[in-house]
Amino acid sequence: MSAVNNYKFYVMFSELAPLHINKDVGIIPEYLSKRGHETYIFAKHPFPVSDFQTKIVKAGIFSILKYLRYERGVKKALFLYFFTLSSKRLLPLIFLKLYNQEIKIIVKTDGVMHGVIREGDCLIKRMGKRIRAFIFFSLIKLDLTLVENSGYMRQLLTVSGKLQNRVEVVPNGADEKNYLLSRHKGAYKSIICVGNITFSKGCDDLLKAFELIRRKYPQWKVIFIGSLYDDFRETLLKYRSIMGEQLEIQGYLGGADLYQRFVDASIYVLCSKRESWNLAMVEAMASRNAIITSNCGSVAYITDNGKAGYIYEQSHYEQLSGILDKLMGNSELRRQRQDAAVKRFEEHFQWNKIIDDLDLMIMNLYNRR
Repeated sequence: MSAVNNYKFYVMFSELAPLHINKDVGIIPEYLSKRGHETYIFAKHPFPVSDFQTKIVKAGIFSILKYLRYERGVKKALFLYFFTLSSKRLLPLIFLKLYNQEIKIIVKTDGVMHGVIREGDCLIKRMGKRIRAFIFFSLIKLDLTLVENSGYMRQLLTVSGKLQNRVEVVPNGADEKNYLLSRHKGAYKSIICVGNITFSKGCDDLLKAFELIRRKYPQWKVIFIGSLYDDFRETLLKYRSIMGEQLEIQGYLGGADLYQRFVDASIYVLCSKRESWNLAMVEAMASRNAIITSNCGSVAYITDNGKAGYIYEQSHYEQLSGILDKLMGNSELRRQRQDAAVKRFEEHFQWNKIIDDLDLMIMNLYNRR
């Protein structure tokens, strides 16, 4: 990339944790820095990170304004991440635009869209949402809104015509190098479930499904990795007494310990009832797991409508059990589904590719008339 195309890229975090440096939007500035851009992270509580090119600075109002001030000939992009778009969060951006009209403001959102009409909304609520959305998007005039799948993109475009050509799909990704690990050989083949261990994540459905067929497959086990919620403790203990060594419970794992668990597993199951973007599923794809998922959140997009992973209806544990039975009992089918998952990952969810696309989007902002 030539120097004339370089820009300064700022990411703002209300709370920055070490986890953010390696996942989600925290890794974006680091990849952009490797492409020749000057990158910063604004954080309320910054911390040092070894081998990290992005500068992490304390996020006070005056320090932020110092970095974002207008400088002739300098391209600047401010990147903000919000689970939902809301007036309270984004109205201050009006003043930033007045402070520096040349700055490009990019927002990434993973969840509920601002002003979306929902089933059951009364007429007054519908009118209120439309009026608020019109005022909101007319005033804010975000340069670019990033969503994680095409369904969310369509939702946003129904809210306001102001967003035409200003909404793009940028998924969350993973680094394939984290999964180039040797697989440990053991007595058991494993089905892995990563996330909070509780009813809202559908963990009881996986236990019911596995219990129906586990006696056919004594060399298989289910492994839960994540924080165990108190409301699920009794249920888990009950199934542990029934399944014995075929049920393994891990606490929260991160880094190499988690990557190794993914690599050692054969099947990944997302059984959640509420989900936005499931990063663990993308990581499972990178590590060659066959994918089974409940129908929630972005799974249709991640699995290419089931081509790269089986999708079952939420709470239908008998359906889940049937899919598990097929995969566990047929090594050739399992290999085919593993190949489909890793192919989907390589084509869409490697950070290198995602950042290439984002870099081009940002440069196009400066060329827009």
